[in-house]
Amino acid sequence: MNRLPAHLAALVSEAIHALRDGLSEARNPVVLFAGGKDSTVLAHLVLRAFFPSRPPIPLLHIDSTWEFAEILAFRDAFADRHGFRLSVYGNENGRTQSINPFDHGDLYTTIMRAETSERRGRLGDNGSLEQQKREGYF
Repeated sequence: MNRLPAHLAALVSEAIHALRDGLSEARNPVVLFAGGKDSTVLAHLVLRAFFPSRPPIPLLHIDSTWEFAEILAFRDAFADRHGFRLSVYGNENGRTQSINPFDHGDLYTTIMRAETSERRGRLGDNGSLEQQKREGYF
């Protein structure tokens, strides 16, 4: 394996330290995972930080209903291949109201992503299906 240049190795080391430190202080940590390059790099840092153990931080995907099928397949395969627990939450109320980025602009992001993420944080990762339904999830 190729070694990282010194400046990148220092950044990786700092990121790993921050992940470990954050996990030790967090009540209900997750890694937001959209399947893009940024969240994939972050998930790989989690893998490095806790290797050889299974990642202790689950991946959280906020389903906006506008993801490509290939992204969802990548998300599922990535979580499975690397031993991540994967939680997927969506805003069923927004879906029922046909909230979309074309007709609702910035409001779409607020309703389908930010509010859903915030509500998931209040509910926690161990919420029952009934709690999820009351909160407007799937």
